[in-house]
Amino acid sequence: MRVAIHGSCISRDVFELAPRDNVDLAAYVARSSFISAMAPRPSVVGAEAQAVTSSFQRRMFLNDLRGTVFDVLGATSYSLLLIDIIDERFNVFYRGGERITDSQALRESGFLRKAGGTWSRLETMTDEHFLQWSEAVARFFERFQRENPSCGIAFLDADWATTASVESIEVPKFAGKSAEHANRGFERYRSLLATYATSADHVIRPPKEFIVSDVGHKWGLAPFHYTQGFYDYVADQLVKIAMLDSTT
Repeated sequence: MRVAIHGSCISRDVFELAPRDNVDLAAYVARSSFISAMAPRPSVVGAEAQAVTSSFQRRMFLNDLRGTVFDVLGATSYSLLLIDIIDERFNVFYRGGERITDSQALRESGFLRKAGGTWSRLETMTDEHFLQWSEAVARFFERFQRENPSCGIAFLDADWATTASVESIEVPKFAGKSAEHANRGFERYRSLLATYATSADHVIRPPKEFIVSDVGHKWGLAPFHYTQGFYDYVADQLVKIAMLDSTT
């Protein structure tokens, strides 16, 4: 089974940290809110991405800036789209109808300053953010299902970790938000995304014992950088989905 991801490292790292036979990564889109992905493009798109030092972040930033999520997802074949909520932790900047995800790469690029005009910030987890996000999600899946009618959709529904693999170490906040705050704030987002999964069997909810932040994680300590058991669990669930989809 070939899998495309519209989500974050919690999905992508499964394929590196817990590889399984016959489950392969086909495409990956990250650091782009559904709000930004489905909005009109900024009227000025220049060469600001060259200021972003990480090649991965530069590529994801350009996808978000240019609105090429469907180009990426349409460039290869796969039978399952895997989504997760983690990158909705980023706020969104807007000017008129334009939307850009407030990622680290956006800040590093200096794009907003160079583009000029007045940009406002839409704070994640607020009522207005959820309203715009839910409308964008509906448009995303309407188009995706129209263009990929036979493709399955799975949702990796994971809490942020409130505890670390070393008991004496505290899990850091992200942008001033604790894991407890994020778990409450994203509850309605996660409930809505689950309705777009192909079936209940396509919603992957790792048990609490796997929601632990790994102090030795390759990307550093964060509430969404988990211990190995998390990735093994998700990988095994993808194998089950592959077997289920092959019989339907």
